[in-house]
Amino acid sequence: MTYEPPVLDPARLAKDQRLALLEAKVAFLLDEVSGLRSLVRHLGADKLADLPTMQQTRDSFDYQWRSLPEGLPRRIEQIRSVTDLPIAVGFGVSDRSAAADMICPDWQ
Repeated sequence: MTYEPPVLDPARLAKDQRLALLEAKVAFLLDEVSGLRSLVRHLGADKLADLPTMQQTRDSFDYQWRSLPEGLPRRIEQIRSVTDLPIAVGFGVSDRSAAADMICPDWQ
């Protein structure tokens, strides 16, 4: 025996009820898509790792990690030991002047 949901005629619902029904359907579909994407990633992980874009991403990350200034990883660990806040490093800031401009552009 299977469950068959009742047939619902949206035309008989008020506008707010139809909107709520559509929002619920969209939320359900987004949840389903999310689950399916996770499943596809899991099933295709071996093949995805061999794609050129994945290799390029890995190479770029490895290059960036190797080019960190000496002592930066130690400094990041020191910061992490005193805060649970996210830590951002870099983002195009190349010197003190650029950092000051990003923090307070009107500062002289």
